[in-house]
Amino acid sequence: MFRWLFLTVLLALPRGAWATPGDDLIAAMDEIANRATDTFFRFEALTQEPGKAARTMTFSVQNKGQKRLVEFEAPGDMKGTRVLVLSRQQMYVYLPAYKKVRRVASHVTEQGFMGTTYSDEDMSTTRFGMVYSTTVLAKTEDVTKLELRARDGEKSNYLKLEIDLKSF
Repeated sequence: MFRWLFLTVLLALPRGAWATPGDDLIAAMDEIANRATDTFFRFEALTQEPGKAARTMTFSVQNKGQKRLVEFEAPGDMKGTRVLVLSRQQMYVYLPAYKKVRRVASHVTEQGFMGTTYSDEDMSTTRFGMVYSTTVLAKTEDVTKLELRARDGEKSNYLKLEIDLKSF
């Protein structure tokens, strides 16, 4: 009877009561990274495939909450292509050559994102704590090394992720 009561009390505790120190750190990282209500940035990605010339892609990214809009600015064959990310499972691509919007099928999410080595999962994950449970691997004065593994019921293309959090 005592075991049953103890188990019932444990299961009734909120999820935060089960959090590990690593889960608390990743939650803090998520909060800081998503503090702004909207963000905009532009960056270049250099893609190098064996036996091919390096290819530079330029794109801008607008974030509003968990929604993300990516617009390709270069090279010319990608210019004007836009990707709207509504969630980890829901993405749409606008192809200017066809003037059409297409939903990105969930079975292709493991492939590279628009010719890069980023996966669709890399482009759509804005909060890691919702998807991954976290363990602290090592901690120094300046860096905390975390290992992330998908939570039960969450789908991930990766067996594990490792993140280094630097102190400022």
